[in-house]
Amino acid sequence: MGLLLRPANKLNLEQVGVIGHSFGGYTALAVAGAEINDLRLRQVCPDQDPTFNLSVLLQCLANRLPPFNYDLQDPRVKAVIAVNPITSTALGPASLVDIQVPVMIMAGSHDIVAPTVPEQIHPFIWLNTPEKYLAMIVDGNHFSTSGASGDDFALFPRELLGSNPQVGLSYLKALSLAFVNTHIRDLPNRELTSES
Repeated sequence: MGLLLRPANKLNLEQVGVIGHSFGGYTALAVAGAEINDLRLRQVCPDQDPTFNLSVLLQCLANRLPPFNYDLQDPRVKAVIAVNPITSTALGPASLVDIQVPVMIMAGSHDIVAPTVPEQIHPFIWLNTPEKYLAMIVDGNHFSTSGASGDDFALFPRELLGSNPQVGLSYLKALSLAFVNTHIRDLPNRELTSES
C-alpha cells in the first residue's frame, strides 16, 4: 500500500493507493469496492467438478468461508494496481463493476498460475470505472515482476518467473510511478524526476 507524503513529511491517510500481486491483486480490488461474489462462487465451484485451473481452484476455497459481511471497501483508497490478480470467480463481473476508482491491471501473457484471459483481460473488460488500464508483459509469467536474479531463480521454475524478471520489475516500477503520480498525487502535467 502506498501513502502520499504531505509537506513536513505527514502522511495523507485520505489519499491512498494500493498495489497487490496475485491474491494481493484481489485484495487491492476488494478494498477499491469489489465484494466477494457468493452466487458466482456457488455456480462456478461445484464440489463434484475438479479443475486443473489453479487460480479457480484457489478462489473456490472462498466457499469455505463462514457467513459474514466481507465488504472490505475503504473510502480512503483512491486508485489501485492489481498485478496478475486472481479475481474471475471470487469477484466476477457483478462485483468488479462496483469499483469507481482508477485501476491498472498488469498481466503476463504466459501466466500459468492466473491465466491471462480469464483472470486479467475479462476482469479488465468488466470494470466500469472510466480510468482503467491494462498492461501486458509479453512472455511474462506470474512472477515476472519479482525482480528475481541469481540464486533467486533456483526458488522458482523459469515457467513462473519468465526470462527476465528484472525487466518486468522495471516495467512495474515505471508504470506504477506514472499511475500513482497521475491518480494519487494529481501530477499529470508535472515532469517526473528521480526525486519524485
